[in-house]
Amino acid sequence: MIRLVIVEDEPYMADYLTNYIDWSKINIKIEAVSDNGADGLAVIRELCPDIVITDIKMPLESSVRH
Repeated sequence: MIRLVIVEDEPYMADYLTNYIDWSKINIKIEAVSDNGADGLAVIRELCPDIVITDIKMPLESSVRH
């Protein structure tokens, strides 16, 4: 299975990406969702996902959701 991390600071977009796309249908598992750049980078380094979907401009505050 392909491992995915989502880094998105807009709650509506993070919700859309996690809940309205059937990732399992295309053999992808969401490993983590982060709402800021600092935690997103930490999660990426820790999990080494196959795919990262990220926003271009991200705040640096901490708050990771697994």
